[in-house]
Amino acid sequence: MLKSLNDVVRFLVCEVFTLCLIVKAGMNLHSLMISFVLPVLTFIFWGVLMAPKSQRRLNEVGRIVSEVIIFGGTGILTYLWISKTVGIVYLAIALINTILDHILVSNEER
Repeated sequence: MLKSLNDVVRFLVCEVFTLCLIVKAGMNLHSLMISFVLPVLTFIFWGVLMAPKSQRRLNEVGRIVSEVIIFGGTGILTYLWISKTVGIVYLAIALINTILDHILVSNEER
């Protein structure tokens, strides 16, 4: 049950909200590159190399490094260009969720 709840938080906060925060930071910076191109590239990268059912999914270490870059970068963009409070809360949720995602094992994986 905890794994399922964590998966829902992961999808909503760590995937969907990440893209929204990148777009918002880009809009605040008046940067087409950040507000349009970066979210699209992040979405494609996640879908091809990070998604659970991907044929080319990265190994555990590659996924952890990618998550640190994606979530950490989004947290920094949020902290600097949107809201310090939102950036800190986002990073805390993403960190806890990522740790839980890598230590919890679903019933299917047992």
